[in-house]
Amino acid sequence: MQRFKPLVLLALAFAPGILLAQEVAINGKDFESGAADAKLAEIARQAAAAGKSVVVTAPAYWQGKAAAKLHAGAPNANVQSKEGFFENVLVRIEDAKAAPAPADPAKADAAKADAAKAAAAKAEAAKTAAAKAEADRVEAEKAEAARVEAETKRKADAAKAEAARKEADRVAAEKAEADRVAAAKAAAEKAEADRIGAIKQRMQKNLNEGKAAEGELAPNQLQKDDLVVIDGEIRGVVRRDGPHTHLYWLNGELNLERVELLPLGADRYKVNEPLHADVVLRAHRVQKNPAK
Repeated sequence: MQRFKPLVLLALAFAPGILLAQEVAINGKDFESGAADAKLAEIARQAAAAGKSVVVTAPAYWQGKAAAKLHAGAPNANVQSKEGFFENVLVRIEDAKAAPAPADPAKADAAKADAAKAAAAKAEAAKTAAAKAEADRVEAEKAEAARVEAETKRKADAAKAEAARKEADRVAAEKAEADRVAAAKAAAEKAEADRIGAIKQRMQKNLNEGKAAEGELAPNQLQKDDLVVIDGEIRGVVRRDGPHTHLYWLNGELNLERVELLPLGADRYKVNEPLHADVVLRAHRVQKNPAK
């Protein structure tokens, strides 16, 4: 904001032919009443005569009125207005600014051409930069897509390898368990076979002079005077043929309580007669003749 001197008349009395060099401040009362009209007319005449400009600083609503009062003194006066913020009118005379030299058409055209070239170069540079930025963006997207694809493949391969490893471990564990079970079963079977073999070997030694049994017999093949010998779950049949002794293994179910078998003690039974079709147990037989 322009600072003004107190709202008093600062100018000296005007003398004819003397150009006012100071600023003149006119208060609002004098401006509105017309008391300062003569001063304004004189200022305008001196400025016009000297080829200078009159600069008026006043509120916007007084600027037109101030210009009219000045032009009343000198219609050809160059009046310039500036907005002020106080209820007064400040008037000063300044050297008129030289009008700009007319532009050289050739230079103007050259300047326009240069400006057009510069604008075109700027637009081309912007276009190139935009194209490069777009290419960089596309390349970055491709690189990111390739990275994501590679990472996805790596994870898939790792998951596949882990699944294969777990499957291999499972198969190996199952095989190891199957081998363990098979080995245990084989060991148990061998132990059982060894146990049975030991029993049979013992019976062959005791009943057949160590010679091997000659085969197997079913219970319905038992003959009178055969000797059934029990050792655990092994049942042997000793059959005498004159001076010869034959040993057989009894294969099949045989109820040792049948009446056809006579207990001799020590798990030995004598066959009194071939087995009948009907099973009769000794405990259920009615002893009609105890002597028999």
